[in-house]
Amino acid sequence: MAASAAAIFAAAILMGKRHPAGFLVLAGAWMYLLVRWHAAQFGYRCPRCGHEFAIPVREDLIGPDTLASKYVRCPRCSRRGWATILAKAGAAAPGPATQDQ
Repeated sequence: MAASAAAIFAAAILMGKRHPAGFLVLAGAWMYLLVRWHAAQFGYRCPRCGHEFAIPVREDLIGPDTLASKYVRCPRCSRRGWATILAKAGAAAPGPATQDQ
């Protein structure tokens, strides 16, 4: 998936000089792949009830967020709030990588 996203990004840059509309299409495809990957790798924890849940790609794309939280509606308590971003099992944690010494 990373290779295809990199290829789309490189093609968008090369195409942008001659075909601005093509650049927008390829940049949009790259953004969609990035958000789709994020939705598959990360989940959220409700700040009110503690429920852990996933959100659809569309909501991940258009919902407001910060680096550590996203404003979403909890499927259990139906309240909106800034849910904490959680890495799903086997996914890399968000933020800079740390090394044990």
